[in-house]
Amino acid sequence: MPETVDGAFAKPLIVHFDKIAGDWKHRGSSLSCTSPYGFAGCITRDDLPDQCKISATISFSEQTQGIGFMLRTENTLDDAYYVTLEPQRDRITFRGYIMQSEEGGKTFPYEVELERPVNLVPDRPYEIKVFIDGSICEIYVDENIAMSARMYDIPKGKLGLFVNQGSAQFSDVTISIRG
Repeated sequence: MPETVDGAFAKPLIVHFDKIAGDWKHRGSSLSCTSPYGFAGCITRDDLPDQCKISATISFSEQTQGIGFMLRTENTLDDAYYVTLEPQRDRITFRGYIMQSEEGGKTFPYEVELERPVNLVPDRPYEIKVFIDGSICEIYVDENIAMSARMYDIPKGKLGLFVNQGSAQFSDVTISIRG
């Protein structure tokens, strides 16, 4: 990742998270959750800025199926772009899910089929950085793995954190803007 881009987002915003599903614990700048049998998520109170950097250090337990960020989600968690670490498959993926109410409330996955291989080891911290600029989304894992995506269908929303069938810790979660 170019240092000039990373360094340009130097103004951290105050971030408050609300629990939506699961037993989330908040200590300082860290959030953790254990959800061995299903999905757990929490979201920020405010929408993400159109241009921002999201960063966190994520670690997870051995049985965890998925952890990551929900981008541009709402309180119902129906619509979102998911940046997911999948330890059982040693990959990071980017997907969008959009609820289509005119079709009887059925969920249609917006499979953009973006993935990158990454060796994911339980209890090891991974630094994740996501840069958003309008519809552009750049994702970095430990500054070694990079993935680019576009986010056209959901123009606004909040940041969410999630864990699926396992436990995870999100440390130093920040949203920064240029400044």
